[in-house]
Amino acid sequence: MRKYLLLCTALTISSSAYAALDCATPPTCEEWGFTMTTSDCAGQFSLKCPFDSGLLFCEKEKITTIPCTIGSVLYDDLQCYNSAPSGKKAVAVVFDPTNRLAIGLNDASSRLPWSSETRDISELTNYILQNDAVTSTETGYYNNTAIIRMGGNYSSSNYVSGYCHNSRDGGFLVGRWWLPSAKEWAVGIYSNITAINVGLEKAGGTALTMSDYWTSTENSSTAAWVFAVDRVALNTYNKIGTYFVQCGMGY
Repeated sequence: MRKYLLLCTALTISSSAYAALDCATPPTCEEWGFTMTTSDCAGQFSLKCPFDSGLLFCEKEKITTIPCTIGSVLYDDLQCYNSAPSGKKAVAVVFDPTNRLAIGLNDASSRLPWSSETRDISELTNYILQNDAVTSTETGYYNNTAIIRMGGNYSSSNYVSGYCHNSRDGGFLVGRWWLPSAKEWAVGIYSNITAINVGLEKAGGTALTMSDYWTSTENSSTAAWVFAVDRVALNTYNKIGTYFVQCGMGY
């Protein structure tokens, strides 16, 4: 008799609780945290919503800014990230985080001459010896600015300094890009070419080729320094010669 009474009481409570639940509005998948799709959770452990298998829950990696290092991809907000951020465009790859310098994703579409003029750049030092050119304190930005101030064909996009100076790659204003110096090429870029090429591939750019690249370091009124990637050497070539151009920028 006592067991029968207990059973009836339990049934009464259960019926009351069910009635209360039946009157409540059930939560949606989104309210339970199922807000991702299959593509959002690709490669990650995920759970499907029991009411809608098209909605999933997964722990997406939080995208945050990180300190830029050699080979880091630099975006158009001049920041580096732990993974590619949505809505931001890759514009360069870092080659000197100490001085905050980066190289563009692609070289010029065609080889260009340094100049067709034989004027000496008055603000630049003429470096005769390779070692002096490599240890120079004149930066690419300083060199390029001095060259552009000369006017004439130096500021034309048909010549290396003008090409970099006038570039709007990344949506930046004219003057953001410049031609790297001999030191920046030898010490910053070539010395880290493996990491830089990895970064260029990651950013959708073009790897640096085994070719000759102009620098902004002057040798004389008729010649400037070129960095030969395949020979790992600096050479002086006549300014009217056409060689590869890869622009740099500060961030």
